[in-house]
Amino acid sequence: MGQLAEGPVMEHFRLSELRVMRPGRIGLHDLNPRDSDASGKAPPGTVAPGLDEATQLALLACRAGFRRTGATREEAYYVSSLWRRQGGAWISLFSQDTPVANIPG
Repeated sequence: MGQLAEGPVMEHFRLSELRVMRPGRIGLHDLNPRDSDASGKAPPGTVAPGLDEATQLALLACRAGFRRTGATREEAYYVSSLWRRQGGAWISLFSQDTPVANIPG
């Protein structure tokens, strides 16, 4: 946590345009396409280690606006992150931030 050794790095932040989507469930065929048959389904009786058909996924997307400590202008990013529910907790699998200034239009 050396990043926080000198105090807060943000003076202000705000999340907006929040969307939660359920992309589906993950299984063996999602992890290793070579093991799928022509229909895209995993062979009967195969189980990926640590995963089963009840594994839940969620995709969280939002706009994050913030002002860094000492800065005069606010920055904004579109953030998307993929989460998996496992053992009663949500585990972050992936996150991507895109500066709003880089979005055409």
